Amino acid sequence: MPKTIIAEGKTTNEAIENGLKQLRVPKNLVDVKVLDKDDKRSFFSILTPRVVKVELTVREESENALKHELKAKEQKVYSAEELDKAEKSLKKFLDDFTSKIGEDITYEISKNEYGVEISINGDNAGFLIGYRGETLYAESENALKHELKAKEQKVYSAEELDKAEKSLKKFLDDFTSKIGEDITYEISKNEYGVEISINGDNAGFLIGYRGETLYAVQNILSAVASKGQDTRIRVILDIANYKEKREKTLEDLAEKVAKTVIRTGKSITLEPMKAYERKIIHSKLQDSKKVTTNSIGEEPRRRVVISLK
Repeated sequence: MPKTIIAEGKTTNEAIENGLKQLRVPKNLVDVKVLDKDDKRSFFSILTPRVVKVELTVREESENALKHELKAKEQKVYSAEELDKAEKSLKKFLDDFTSKIGEDITYEISKNEYGVEISINGDNAGFLIGYRGETLYAESENALKHELKAKEQKVYSAEELDKAEKSLKKFLDDFTSKIGEDITYEISKNEYGVEISINGDNAGFLIGYRGETLYAVQNILSAVASKGQDTRIRVILDIANYKEKREKTLEDLAEKVAKTVIRTGKSITLEPMKAYERKIIHSKLQDSKKVTTNSIGEEPRRRVVISLK
């Protein structure tokens, strides 16, 4: 059940602010109902302090998102066995990965009860950072905007694409052989970049929660394709047809939520999404005559709000 409280104040705004402080949520995540504005006051009650009561209800979808956020922020403590196993796997991968991207590239791994920290260094390690950290961080909004801009404007030469394909094949042959015997890949090229499809019965672990691992791998592949080039090569990765499935899921969600908004007359705020996912929601509902969409908040907690027009 959604959480509901009643708050008081001398004015409506003050009552709402008091309620938000109790709930510890922003105003866009609650529905507000004014219970008592106390507008009609008699002569005998003029000396009585004015009180406005409001009812604040945390929207159910917002409450679930907040619970997920709090859960995600909880510090997970790992066992020594889990950390040793992770370190062994990472060393095996990084030994091979760093040997392929540059002789001067080195790495260090340190462990603590909360996880593993990796530091990569070298004179030529900068290309792994990318535009404003897009290769280093898979969740960068600026990186996604840059990627879209590159798609619209950048046209690669046949020489650049052939060189990128050669580097990617060398990397992927070794990478896929290490992560599973049934893992296969396909590479296709066009003037706007390189597209890679990875498939296999056990390829799902490369997708991660809501595609987080997929986009991290995509950025690594872009770095591999761009090594030794004068420009960054755009690489689009899909794993087990995840992107098409995710797009269908989001389009169905947009239609379902839009119907709810039309039926109830109340705005609904969706859970935080990546930029490309928000774009799918906006695009699906852009021609609707009854609802409109807009994005609120800051990355990485930016959300889509669906409201009546």
